[in-house]
Order: sequence, then structure tokens, then C-alpha cells
Amino acid sequence: MYQTKFITEGAHRALLHQGRWVIKENIHFEYLTISPRAELLAPEGKLLTMTVSGVVRDIKPGKYCNVQFTLSEPYVMPPHGLMQFNQVVRYMGPAICVEDGKLVPAKCISAAVQGGTITDEEARDLYLAANAEGFNGIVIAGKSDYEIDNVRMDMEGFGDNDFIGGAAGIMTVDESHVKVCNSKITMNGVTRCAIHVGGDSVVEVNDCELMNISPSCDWPGRFSWSIGLEGTNRLCQLADNGTVTYNRCHLRSNGWALLSIDGTDEKVKMVVKDSLLELSGPSTHGYGVFCIGEKSEVIVDHTTMDVFGYPMLVMGMEEARPSIINGSVIRGRRFGAMLVGDDSSILRVENSRFETGKSCFVAKGSASVIDVKRSELMAENGVILQMMDTEENGMDMIRYFVPVGEEDEPIAGWNVTEYDSARDVLMRLEDMYVCGDFYNSTTNIRAEQRAERQGMGEYHDTLVGLVSFSGPRGDGEDMPPVKDLNGPKNLLLEMRNTQLLGAVSSAKQRYRDGVTEITSENAIELSNVMQWASPTVNNGVIVTMDKRSSWTVTETCYITALSLAEGAKLKAEDGKHLRMLVDGVETPILPGKYQGRIQLEITA
Repeated sequence: MYQTKFITEGAHRALLHQGRWVIKENIHFEYLTISPRAELLAPEGKLLTMTVSGVVRDIKPGKYCNVQFTLSEPYVMPPHGLMQFNQVVRYMGPAICVEDGKLVPAKCISAAVQGGTITDEEARDLYLAANAEGFNGIVIAGKSDYEIDNVRMDMEGFGDNDFIGGAAGIMTVDESHVKVCNSKITMNGVTRCAIHVGGDSVVEVNDCELMNISPSCDWPGRFSWSIGLEGTNRLCQLADNGTVTYNRCHLRSNGWALLSIDGTDEKVKMVVKDSLLELSGPSTHGYGVFCIGEKSEVIVDHTTMDVFGYPMLVMGMEEARPSIINGSVIRGRRFGAMLVGDDSSILRVENSRFETGKSCFVAKGSASVIDVKRSELMAENGVILQMMDTEENGMDMIRYFVPVGEEDEPIAGWNVTEYDSARDVLMRLEDMYVCGDFYNSTTNIRAEQRAERQGMGEYHDTLVGLVSFSGPRGDGEDMPPVKDLNGPKNLLLEMRNTQLLGAVSSAKQRYRDGVTEITSENAIELSNVMQWASPTVNNGVIVTMDKRSSWTVTETCYITALSLAEGAKLKAEDGKHLRMLVDGVETPILPGKYQGRIQLEITA
């Protein structure tokens, strides 16, 4: 065993050979060699940070010049967000730490700050760079009012735990109020966020450019593939009861997400206004904005989202809280918005434009309201709404077995003619012209219940915090049972002053030929189904049209209830004829209400 040596002063040139070296003071070396098996330590209760020419670096064997070692007191991040579950705590050594309106020099790594001005109220015109694991840039905590202006950050290295703000560029918590203006933050690391907003903090991000590069690696914490997410990081995170607004920002990533919400407590609010969001890359499939939580509020206003995957992902929302897209352009080179595991919330789209490669809206395992007004909906596959059976079965799913060749059977007493807000999907179209199809292919096959599952394993404390807690906020015995939102559903399509050209029908679905199971290896097949009109089994379709609406039917459709106001027009395309059969009986198409097995048949 080598003797522990203590270093109290720097030198022009030094060699730290194998053994234990305790750095007892802030020291500087002009040239430093750290040998293999040399262990550098801080005194008990302190953190040790190495900067090389102002850049934070991991302390590991190598040759360095212009080296500064800094001792600091840790900022202790108490459990919050999803890490409340297992009471996970983090000790952070940020470049800048502000608590209760005061800069705390003892908790700052001043050697990591290049240029600029730092006070109790602001940090401006400075540069931060790090190539080190778990290093935080700026931490604002307590009751603080702070402004960050014209700050540039470049940070690389493993982030460790972004659920709690570990290794974030900017992290806010408690009751802090923060403005971030005219800044550029570039992150490159697994689970490493540019901005983390937690606690009850309120953050306004103005005129900033935020980018997160998702490195390729064998990261064992890839536990969200079961909802179609690929990548190793997300750009920004909102947790607890935080509020964040992004104004005139450019947000880019090739990870699994841009703007995330996770670990909400009572209520969070996210507003994205006049911004550009881009998510793309050869190994990327993710979301632009995540709407999750019982009382979350998300507003996308006059913003362009260009996302490979799901520009809007709505999951686990409750209490009819709205997610709003207004005056925006949604470009999804696959889908537009996906609702999964959503319970009675509202997705409201107004004065916007959807341009998607596949379906504009995907709803699976959800009881939701999709309310669209004065918007353009354009899907290359021709499908506006894709209601389908869910494959999602929790983050511990390892294999979903596609029910190839299985046919749904009618459920005795199942009502396919009425809408149930606790179970079904309502889509409302108002003041629009729509060209496209609306299909409901939900069944009672319940293949998701047969999925192969296993424990999620342990990935540092991230997964421990996600799955092991039994208590008031976890999934222990004292929690009420989770509502089953899967299985067959009815679709209610309401048209108000809307002209529709397309199909609205019960449907069947199938995956690509040869796809018999879905795992992490082919997760891109999630949601990737083809649908076609087919007689109703348990998947009712209800259509209501007001006096100013018209529906031009383009193929034979199967519905279960129809309400035509006086003046509503139900017709075939020019040169073709439409006839309506109700329970097999040809019926004139007149104003009124109809129920039963309704077939809208196109003839030449």
C-alpha cells in the first residue's frame, strides 16, 4: 500500500506517480503528468475539480499544461422530480452557484469561468467549457432573482442523471426566478440537458440557441424504446412545479427529445413561442415537446417543429388539461402528434399546419379529445387520425408479439353507437377543409397483455428511482390501480363548418410484412401500421355534422352512428354514387340520426 501524500502548493512541473494524493489547497501546475494508478483526492467534505486552460476535465492519467485544481463545497441537490421516489441526492460542483440571491464563492469553480461578469444578480459575457462527467455549469437555487446574458457553454461528457439536473448547463430549483438571454449552449453527453427547470422555479429563455448532440454508445439506460424513443439524451427538462417559457429560441438535437417534462408534482407549465425546434439524425426517433402529468400545461405558439418521430407526444395527462398548438407549423417526417396512455385530456390545435410523412395524429391506449380548428392537415400516407391498438406496455417490456392473423370477436353487450368520454376518442374539426382518412382499428385482442417483460435492471440510481419506490408518489400498495385505457374504443368525429374529402370508418390494421415481434432492435415499427376500412366489430365510429358541414366519401365506409343536421351534405365524388345501408337496409340520406351497422357504399 502506498503512502498517502498531501499537496499544499503547486509547481512549474510535477509528476504524480502511482499512489494517493490529497489536494489540500487550490493549486496550479504549469506542466503536470498524472501516472496510471495515481489517485487524486479532496479532503473530506470537499469536491476536487481540475481545469486545463480553463476547461473542466476529468481527473485521469495523462499529460497536461496550465492545470488548476480547485477545492469547493458541494451544492447538495435534494431529491426532486422522479428522484423523490427513492430519495436520491446529488452533490454538485458547479462553475457558478447562487443561493437565496447570493453568489456562493465557496461552491463555485471560478477557474472554469472564462471572462465575463458574475454578481449576485447576473452572469454575463462569459464562457464555460467542460469535458468532464457530471459537471454543472450554473446552479440557481433558493429564493433568487437572476439573469444570465450572453453566456456561451460547451460541455461534453457523461451526464449521469438528468432527472435531477445532473450535469446540466443551467439548473434552477426552489423558488428561483431566472432569465436566460442571448446565450448559446451546446451539450454533448449521455443524459445531459442544456437547461433543467425544477422545484417551483420560473424560467424565461429568450433568443437563445440550445443544442444537444447525442453520442453513440452502449448506454445501458435505454428504457424508453417501448414508446419509440431512440437516442441518448434530451435537450431540456422540466420537473416538479416549474414554469418555463422559450421565446424566439432555436432548439436542436439528434437525441430522443427536445423539451421534456418528467417527475411533475402538482403542476408544471411550458410555453414555446416564436421558436424553431429541430430533431433529426440517422439514429434518432423522438419527440419535440412532451406533455405528461396530471396537471401539466403545454402551449406551442407560433413555432415551427421539424421532428423525426412525434413533434408532440401526449402521455399520462389527466383532468382534461389542454395541450395547445396555435399558429404553428408541425413537420413530422414520420408522425405529427401521438397520444398514448392519455386519460381525458385535450389536445387543441388552432390556426396551424401539419405536414407529416405518416399519420397526422396517432391515438393508442388513450381516452382523449383532439380539437382542431382552422388548420391544415396533410399526411403523405393519407391518414389524418390513426386510432390503433397499443403496443406500449411499460418501460420493462422487452418484446411485443404482433398478433399476426388474429381476428377480433364481438364483445357481448358492447355499445358501439355511443361515445364514452372515459374510454373513447373525440376528434372535433371546425372551420376547415380536410382531405384525408380517419380510421379506428382498435380491438379486444389485447396483444399488449402478452408482451414479454422483465426487470429494468439498475442503471446508477436513475432506474432505481423509477421503479423501486413504494409510497404516496410511487406504484406501491397504497396507490390506486392504474386505469386500463387499452382495448377497443369508439371514435366520435364531430364536424362543424367543415368540408371533408376522405374516409371515416372502422378499420383493420397490420404491420409491415415479416414483422412478427417488436423489440428494442426494431422499435421503429411501433405505430407503423397500415389501415383499411372494414366492418365494425367492437370499434364503433360515430359521425356528427352540423348544417355547414359536408363529407365527400371516397371509399366504402363502416360507421355505427350518424347525425346529419338540416343542410349537412353527405355525398360521393363527382361521377360516383353513394348509398347508405343501415343494418343491411338501404336508407335515404336525409337529415336525422341513424344508429346500427351503417355502410356508406360507393358505386360507379
